Amino acid sequence: MRLVAPPAFDLASGTCAERISVDRLALVACLIALLGMSIRLWCYRVMGRLFTFDLALLPKHKLITSGPYAIVRHPSYTGGYLTLSGATLAHATRGSWAYECGAIYSVWGIAWAVLVGVSFAIVVERCTREDRILHAAFGKEWEEWSQKVRWRMVPWVY
Repeated sequence: MRLVAPPAFDLASGTCAERISVDRLALVACLIALLGMSIRLWCYRVMGRLFTFDLALLPKHKLITSGPYAIVRHPSYTGGYLTLSGATLAHATRGSWAYECGAIYSVWGIAWAVLVGVSFAIVVERCTREDRILHAAFGKEWEEWSQKVRWRMVPWVY
């Protein structure tokens, strides 16, 4: 049964709850998540009404090349990755409820790990599609920008 449901968070039983604590790695993980959220908020602010969750060009759309878009071409996805990675790491560190009570080893923990991996793959593919759409819409302007801003999500990496 432990694979499906971890022990309950029960202070009276003296089970895993007494091991719950916050360590340095959990704090670093939370800072990573906060950095990711800050990057996404910066993207929302710079893009304004042009920011959408769909791959779409709006009427009077323009290519945004300033702010975080002067560093990488898809900074909002970078922010999302950092947020998800930081939150996942915080829940997988020693001292977290998920770690100490065994939730990360349950079906739900394994499903979460698979979901995180799949979401990363989907975003990488989405970057490729978004670049194609922007290139088709903005042509030479996009080509010049992509020469200046070579990296899609992480400088010197991808």
